[in-house]
Amino acid sequence: MRPALWLARDGSIDWLCVPRFDSPACFAALLGTPEHGRWQIAPAAPAIRTRRRYRPGTLVLETDYPTETGAVTLIDGMPIGGDAPAVVRIVEGKRGRVAMRLYLVMRFDYGSLVPWVRRTDDGIRAIGGAIALRLRTPVALRGESFHTVADFEVAAGLVARYQTVPELDGLPPDEGAFLACSFWLADNLALQGKHAEARTLFERLLDVRDDVGLLSEEYDPGARRLLGNFPQAFSHVGLINTACNLSRRGGPAEHRKEG
Repeated sequence: MRPALWLARDGSIDWLCVPRFDSPACFAALLGTPEHGRWQIAPAAPAIRTRRRYRPGTLVLETDYPTETGAVTLIDGMPIGGDAPAVVRIVEGKRGRVAMRLYLVMRFDYGSLVPWVRRTDDGIRAIGGAIALRLRTPVALRGESFHTVADFEVAAGLVARYQTVPELDGLPPDEGAFLACSFWLADNLALQGKHAEARTLFERLLDVRDDVGLLSEEYDPGARRLLGNFPQAFSHVGLINTACNLSRRGGPAEHRKEG
């Protein structure tokens, strides 16, 4: 039997049994307290309201958290197939900037067993008896009183090429958002019929231009400045293509979709 989880409105997974539906729970706060195991991802400050929905035709759950500084959507799903069960959690910026908090309490066998936790190159690994859990994340984690916590910030709309790791690619960390990728995301949203989201992202990209309307290769949302090659031709090609895709049907993205 496939595993299942219980996800509360506050972004906390309060029940999860792995690797089977009838296995002992590793998150059991639903029947006890947070000390019996939970995994919460939520805004650090209280949300103004909470709205949840399933993506049509799927079991992927989206939870919207508007706050005083911006808005994010928490996307949760369990992929079907694979060698081991997995939970995928994505925080997507929708508006402004939102401080986020991750709070993870791993307790095996219905909260009775505190696992041994060690760091890995991309997160942490917990082992207790015959059960092992692994958390992969680009967010910096830290341990506090046998809990795993993290504080991070999500900004709306811009896309990074990947998480740079000096040991793997020799590049310095904290690369800016790659503007061409962000225009491609807007194109993809338009192809899905999500025109309002595509236009919102496009307008966000227009806001990062300099005083004469030029774009660089990358943008740093934290420092609010352009980075990399300047001016960057690919960024401007992306701007023109996305403008065409949003202004009429049959734009460049439609031609690419048709091969």
